[in-house]
Amino acid sequence: MADNAELAYEGIPPEGSWEDWDFRIEQAGKEMELWETQCRKIVKRYRDEREENPNRGTRRFNALWSNVETQKPLYYDRPPKPEIVRRHKDPDPVALTAAEVLERTMDYTLDDYDFDELAEQVVLDYILTARGIAWVRYEAEVDGEDVTYEQALCDYIDWRDFRHGVARCWAEVPWVARRHYYQYDKIAERFGEEIADEDLYESLPEDIDESEDFSRNFKRAQVWEIWDKETKKVVWFCPRHEELLDEHDPVVDFRDFYPCPRPLYGTLTNDSLIPVPDYVEYQDQAQELDILTARISMLTKALRVAGVYDASAEGLQRLIEEEAENELIPIDNWPRLAGAGGLKGSIDWLPIAEVATVLLQLYDVRERVKRDLAEITGLSDIMRGQADPGGGGRVTAREQDIKVRFGSLRTRKRQKKIQRFFRDILRLKVEIAAEMFSPQTLLMMSSYNEMVGANQNLFMAAVRLIRQDPRRGFRIDVETDSTIAEDEEREKRDRIEFLKVVAPFMKEAIIAIKEMPRTAPVVTQMLMFVMRGFKAGRGLEATLEQTLPGLTQELQGQRDKGEQGEERAQQAELQIKMKSEQGKLQVDQARLQIEQAKLQMDSQQFQIEMELKGRDLQQEGQIAQAKLDVERQKAGIQQETDQAKIMTERDKAVLDARTADAAGSLAQQQFDASDEMNNVETIRATQAMAEAATSGVQEAVAAMTQKFTELDEQREAPKSVKVLRDKDGRISGARVSQGGVTTQVELER
Repeated sequence: MADNAELAYEGIPPEGSWEDWDFRIEQAGKEMELWETQCRKIVKRYRDEREENPNRGTRRFNALWSNVETQKPLYYDRPPKPEIVRRHKDPDPVALTAAEVLERTMDYTLDDYDFDELAEQVVLDYILTARGIAWVRYEAEVDGEDVTYEQALCDYIDWRDFRHGVARCWAEVPWVARRHYYQYDKIAERFGEEIADEDLYESLPEDIDESEDFSRNFKRAQVWEIWDKETKKVVWFCPRHEELLDEHDPVVDFRDFYPCPRPLYGTLTNDSLIPVPDYVEYQDQAQELDILTARISMLTKALRVAGVYDASAEGLQRLIEEEAENELIPIDNWPRLAGAGGLKGSIDWLPIAEVATVLLQLYDVRERVKRDLAEITGLSDIMRGQADPGGGGRVTAREQDIKVRFGSLRTRKRQKKIQRFFRDILRLKVEIAAEMFSPQTLLMMSSYNEMVGANQNLFMAAVRLIRQDPRRGFRIDVETDSTIAEDEEREKRDRIEFLKVVAPFMKEAIIAIKEMPRTAPVVTQMLMFVMRGFKAGRGLEATLEQTLPGLTQELQGQRDKGEQGEERAQQAELQIKMKSEQGKLQVDQARLQIEQAKLQMDSQQFQIEMELKGRDLQQEGQIAQAKLDVERQKAGIQQETDQAKIMTERDKAVLDARTADAAGSLAQQQFDASDEMNNVETIRATQAMAEAATSGVQEAVAAMTQKFTELDEQREAPKSVKVLRDKDGRISGARVSQGGVTTQVELER
């Protein structure tokens, strides 16, 4: 570099001067010039930006866009989540509190702005240009001497706006720089109005006239923010201002000095930090696909029906141009046309069989090129969600697994690289929070007071640990979870496995501590050792650490109480045995008395049952007698009814005879008619009496039937017997209830 400096300047510029940084920035740009040219072409191809030319309609196959869109969800699906834990999982309450405070704080700093968009931009640059960059900075709002707001922000850096010193690997990089595009107001605020009034602005949008007002409102000044690791200084440099704008110590003393992690590099070699974009590796195949697609497009346009014909045969043109269907078209001078070979001799078609054959071959060649491209990129058709077109879609599960494994070998490595990049960003943000954030900011961002078991003294001890950079790194580990979509089934399996291992162990541990209290520390440490091996148990770790000591003391207290009560239990056992022997004698005596009382009770019960059976027989006799009486009444009523019917029939016969004799004379008929009318009244009265008697009989029968039904229900109803005792406790009788009828039986003494 010194030789180049002597060629550029008459003398060697002072190190750290404006001339020195102007030369360094320019040399870094020249070093990356070829790479930046490639990247511009790649981005243009990805966007499918085509130049205006006569072949504008030429079709292309944008394999780059397809590959990039396939890789984006494979490499990044969601924002990372901070996982800050104790490094060695030791029972360290201060380190545990510090880890929880930092994890909650980082979770807030990531959600406070659109970190997801920044991550997507970095990943897209990584896929297209093989380099993605992010820059971390501290931002604060101050009201007088009070800091009202603090934040650790992360900026996306465009691949064209980043420079670094020439080096073979990142550890040898002497300085890094990012380019800002500042307007007049920003220059005036940051470096003063005197510098802002200078001619610093050079980036002007198109179609804007250059004037002083437009210069201030639209143009931008290029300002480079340079972090020099050798001098431990931050330098502000503008190519159009021949003095350094500013130079100061870093606001945050990062452990590796730089406010950016190692860039997210793609393909690198050990002798250079100039990456090789993926598209460069398969650009020949991509261009071949473009050529084949263009040829297929042209041949498809040429694949059409066309030909020539004899102009003298006018009917032939009608045959082609008109919709002739089931129609005969007349042809003038047909003999001449027939002599010339008919239609075949008058029409000659454009040959398309050769075109179709070539077209099919082009499609086949393009598929072969696509397979070659998939082998180069490692993106198999299975990873794209497609079946193998060469196998007709019939691909075995083993073939699919081989393709997925082949593609995932590269994908998994890049996924880890991206995760490591975001972890480095998170560690830089943790350094900002640890060094710059006030305890009040940490308290508010972490919501520590809302946590279970919050302790102010423990929180302040955790803050002191956070402030101590070396000790913080020894006791706290900053990581992130995967940025790829979570495997829910795997998470479920992990949780189930955790419960299967820990639940039986806890059961046995409680029994062991209860039986042998001295083993409590060993059992407790074994349980925590098992639990720390499972990611699913992280949420229970702190709770168990707080619960286990109290549980151990409680079990040990129960054990002590058990030993003290053992002697009392032995004495009580002897007394129980003595009382047991005495009780046996009393039991035997009581058993004899019970047997005697049982015999007496059985005898009395037998008497009661015999008495009840006698009463049942008596009731059955009464019911049978009642049935006989009803039958007799029914027979008498039936006899009276029959007699009434006989008299009615007799009177009717007499009436009929008299009516026949009355035909002789009118006077006699009148007399007989009068007499017969009287007889009719008599017959009607007799019939009414018979009907009344019949109705009475029916009512009586119904009443008797109802009575029989009630008696049957009483007999079939459940019977309840209550034994009656006298004042001395001896059985004196019984009360029997059945079907609403209660009968009391008394025993004779």
